[in-house]
Amino acid sequence: MHFSFYLKYVKLQYESWSLKRIVGLNFGLPVQIEEFMNIQLKGFRGANHVLSEFTLADLPFMNPYDWISLFSIVVKYVKKYETIYENLKRLIKCYILEIAKIEAEISYVMKKTLILKP
Repeated sequence: MHFSFYLKYVKLQYESWSLKRIVGLNFGLPVQIEEFMNIQLKGFRGANHVLSEFTLADLPFMNPYDWISLFSIVVKYVKKYETIYENLKRLIKCYILEIAKIEAEISYVMKKTLILKP
């Protein structure tokens, strides 16, 4: 992915970030933007089902728990929403890899042995 795509189409972080869990999702139509596919999504957050609108470009600035919530909803409709599924899968894999790198660096600085558990 090109960073210019995100820079051009992303909302500000304070507009995307929320601690309220996404409990429902409506999928909009895909929109071809330059060479990338962007999709408008409407998520419903919390017990009150507050509407939250976002696109694939907003994913990096959302709460990582939102990615997992979205992924668990989208995985039920993989064939229909393959673009969203692939974007979320890539984002979660990259996030986990970065967290692992940070853990390794912290253990090195603190002179601790990193213990990997399956």
